Amino acid sequence: MRNVEILEKNVISSFQNARSDIHNLYEHTNFILKQLTSLKNENKRLTKEITELNSQIYEIRSKKSNGNGSKCIKNYIAAKGAKKFHEINCPFAKNIKPKNKIKLSSKVKALNQGYKACKCV
Repeated sequence: MRNVEILEKNVISSFQNARSDIHNLYEHTNFILKQLTSLKNENKRLTKEITELNSQIYEIRSKKSNGNGSKCIKNYIAAKGAKKFHEINCPFAKNIKPKNKIKLSSKVKALNQGYKACKCV
């Protein structure tokens, strides 16, 4: 009979330990869920803040590029048969002979025509 009592105590103790473990897991799960909710809210707030800052940056850049209402147009120069284009005041551009000069109205157009940018650009 003594073995049965010991077995019964062990079973009761095991169930109490399991119950305690389940309770602890439940508490940890709730804590993690609260942290997750908090992080989601923080993520939403930061995303909104980033969006606002990006729109401010866009406005500032558009004001700078338009300046007094007109776009700042830069001209570039390349030599016939050359692979690179330069800004007008670049020392390499000044060495190009007038008969070999090709004027390019924008950096994008120069790149689209297959030219590569000099270090001055």
